[in-house]
Amino acid sequence: NSLVGINEGAFSECPSLKTFNMHDTVGYFGDEIFYGTNQLKSIKLPNNELKIGSYAFLECNSLEEIIFNENTYLSEINGSIFEDTNLSTFTVDSNNPYYSTNADGTYLLSKDGKKIIFAAFAKLSGEITIDEEYTEIGNSAFSGSKIEKLIITNPNLIIGAYAFANSTNLKNVEIG
Repeated sequence: NSLVGINEGAFSECPSLKTFNMHDTVGYFGDEIFYGTNQLKSIKLPNNELKIGSYAFLECNSLEEIIFNENTYLSEINGSIFEDTNLSTFTVDSNNPYYSTNADGTYLLSKDGKKIIFAAFAKLSGEITIDEEYTEIGNSAFSGSKIEKLIITNPNLIIGAYAFANSTNLKNVEIG
């Protein structure tokens, strides 16, 4: 019960790994911790503060759901962590004081619902509109997404670093 971190690549390219359960003492996921772990479908994050390294879930092609416990808090996020996944849903405990989701779980939001922290790529393709209800897009929030057209209706929206990096299908952006 004294595990505090899992270093980079620790469970990378484990093609048969389907489930991963951890104690709430885990506070750090290193870079590419699950890189290429193709059978992992869902992960429940620890019920405490967590730092996540770059490309933590890169090419986890079966990953569909990330679950946030009552006290899960991402204190540090480095780079694109959900690129090349099949992530379709964020699930957040209703008592979590830090995060919420939109109605279908496509966006991980700040508790007040104004900042898009991450987007679940599997449900986002073609054209998407980010409405005026959102005031900020987090760093790397849509990085690696398959969207083709982006419409932002809030001309005062703050767009984080690398928010749409590696979005190779993105052809058109309209702001305002």
